[in-house]
Amino acid sequence: MTSREKALEARLRRKLTELADQIADAEVKALLPPATCTQVKLYVQCQQDRIKALEHEVTCYTAELDYLLERTKPSDQLELLTLNQANGTHGKTPEPATV
Repeated sequence: MTSREKALEARLRRKLTELADQIADAEVKALLPPATCTQVKLYVQCQQDRIKALEHEVTCYTAELDYLLERTKPSDQLELLTLNQANGTHGKTPEPATV
């Protein structure tokens, strides 16, 4: 095969690949009309915003918990742990200790 034939074959292969890509894009667009694509993008953005809000909420709760733990005396923490274990609530939200 001459270099001219090889170049022509390569050009034809590129053109066929390009046409196949265009057909595939057209098929995808036929399955997902532009309105649907926009809806999907909006849904994804809403979910990302929701995740950010939940992360912020967790950060706030963690900061509040850290603050409360700092204010609680070690003896009170031990008492809470003992009460929770006795009540079978170990691992659940501790009840406030009465002073």
